[in-house]
Amino acid sequence: MKLYIMRHAEAESGAQLDPTRKLTSLGKDQVHMMGKWFKRQVEKPEIVIQSNFKRSQQTAKRVAEILDCPIITSGAIDPDGTPEAAWLEIKLIGEQQKADYVLAVSHGPLVELLLAHLTGSPLYRQFHFAHAAIAHFEATKGNRGILHWLVTPNVVARDEDELDLVTSDAHATIEAALRVAEEALLLG
Repeated sequence: MKLYIMRHAEAESGAQLDPTRKLTSLGKDQVHMMGKWFKRQVEKPEIVIQSNFKRSQQTAKRVAEILDCPIITSGAIDPDGTPEAAWLEIKLIGEQQKADYVLAVSHGPLVELLLAHLTGSPLYRQFHFAHAAIAHFEATKGNRGILHWLVTPNVVARDEDELDLVTSDAHATIEAALRVAEEALLLG
């Protein structure tokens, strides 16, 4: 199974175990940007798993709409969950749904702990998950696997800005070529 793990986008301030905290305006923008990027970059997940917490559900709903995926809720990926229980539940849901690609939208520090568990690393802090960051993990035999990449909204935003610059450069080149062609027609 190929697993994408996403931390919920930026949420309102409050206690980590407050299940009612909602996404901020910035969080909603992060989800939209990351969802569009995710759709362009990877194999489409067959399911999205969300926690019982509002901020995870709001993130999952927006991403699932962009990806056109069904959503399943699991308390095993709530912020107070353990990486072992989260991984068992994600695998079980993936198997039940016959899904090769799964996106789980969870919380810090569980997302870092889960990646440390799956890669066999004793240093979970090495996996810093910013809000709305997405990691791609591929399961191998047993409870281990390979982390392929981890992308943050800041990286995607830079890519988007660079794309805008390329588009602007392309428009400028086309406009310059049109001016040259018009002048050639007038002189010709």
